[in-house]
Amino acid sequence: MISKTRPSCAKVKVLVDLLIFWENTWEGTLVESSHQHIFINFKQEGGQIEVIITTIFAKCDDNMREELWDTLQHIAANNKPWLVGGYFNVILTQEKKLGGLPICNREISAFAQCIASCDFLALFPTNEVTHLVKQGSDHAALHLKCNVTE
Repeated sequence: MISKTRPSCAKVKVLVDLLIFWENTWEGTLVESSHQHIFINFKQEGGQIEVIITTIFAKCDDNMREELWDTLQHIAANNKPWLVGGYFNVILTQEKKLGGLPICNREISAFAQCIASCDFLALFPTNEVTHLVKQGSDHAALHLKCNVTE
């Protein structure tokens, strides 16, 4: 699943086309993946810095998202710096809902509990986040430049 695409980056691809690219000064080890997430442990080559990155593309079905929330809570137990991002396919407040089917309060509550138990709101030393151009989707890729220090 991990292959070099050119000397300066690597690529991971899973069924839903979740992609992670990184500089070749980091070594990425695929820990686990599913149809909703990729979990990679990164270690800086020649250094002691480690970080976990998890990308998300959550399913529309709330029961399947519950499986993802359980997985994320399991990953959170690693106690390493952790960056999580992607499309969670759920909102935290009814006010964010624009059109479509009504949202269930149980879905909002389950997502809020996952965020709280995983401590997603802890600060990660990110220097820059850029939303890249949308191509063939209503979702845009993110380019993150992180300042990770020991």
